[in-house]
Amino acid sequence: MADALIERLVPKIKALKVGPAADRSCRVTERAGADLVSDCHARRGASGGAVFSAEGPHRYLGIISRGDSDSVSIFVPLARLATQLRPFLEIHQPGAAEPPPR
Repeated sequence: MADALIERLVPKIKALKVGPAADRSCRVTERAGADLVSDCHARRGASGGAVFSAEGPHRYLGIISRGDSDSVSIFVPLARLATQLRPFLEIHQPGAAEPPPR
């Protein structure tokens, strides 16, 4: 049974693309609604990964949302993410106005 499993796994392991976590040559190429499209090579499973600026002091720009595992990745800008998360992160203080409904 182990041999059969190994025979199925070996081709998949050989097909894996392994590369550096940082692709300093990629750039934002366009907007897709409120998200940003880049030519970064975000591999399958990268969703939720952080996007940082490459120049100057590194800044946290957003989170990888989706892509084609080759030459396009779309990320949610940090400002949009913060706006969406803020109601869930705020702590309600007694006597303060009620938080917005979720």
